[in-house]
This record gives sequence, structure tokens and C-alpha cells, in this order.
Amino acid sequence: AVVSTQSTGATTMRRTPVGSMNDIKNSEIIERENDQLISSLQGKVAALKSLTIDIGTEVGEQNKYLNGMDNEFDFGEGLLGNTMKRLQIMAAKSNKRFTLYLVVFGFGCFLLIYYVVKWRAWFGSE
Repeated sequence: AVVSTQSTGATTMRRTPVGSMNDIKNSEIIERENDQLISSLQGKVAALKSLTIDIGTEVGEQNKYLNGMDNEFDFGEGLLGNTMKRLQIMAAKSNKRFTLYLVVFGFGCFLLIYYVVKWRAWFGSE
């Protein structure tokens, strides 16, 4: 490095010693630390990249699952809609005997499901 100094109007140039042993050792230490930090950072970046790829894959699978559920709910909604239309037609005919059969059938289904659930609770936990 060149350092300029002024003395009584004249400029004199003097050289400072460049590349002393301490400077070389310090720069080598700093380079090694930088290399270690770079390799550590590369490992972290690779881990984050792998994690984001895994998250993307999981999101895709979940979207497929949700689309399948949506289709199944649409199908179920169609079935329930048709059943409700049939029930409304039957109720419009006002045939009391069919209405009574429907109520008894619904109550019987409820009891059957109730006892199946209770039976599984009693004997299924062995």
C-alpha cells in the first residue's frame, strides 16, 4: 500500500510493508471460516429444498384426496336429493299407511344402528 504524506509543500511517498505474516495467517483463518460457513449454508439450503419438495408432494396428494371426497359428497347429495323428491311425492299422495310404514321403518333403522354401536362399544374394546 502506498501512503502519501506532505511535508513543507512537497509530497513524499513511502511504502508500508504488504503481506506480513500476521495478515496472511488472518486471511487464511478467515477463508477457512468462510468455507465452513458456506458448506454449512449449502447443507441447510439442501435440507430446505428437500423439505419444500416433500411439502409440494404432500399438498398434491391432499388435493387429490379432497377432490375425491368432493366427488363423493356430490354423489351423496344427488342421492339424498332424489330420496327427498320421492318422499315429497309420497307425502303429497297423503297415503297415511305408507307414511306410517316409513316412520316405523326409520325408527327400526335407528334402533338397529343404536344397538350395533352399543354392541361394538361393549364387546369391541377387548
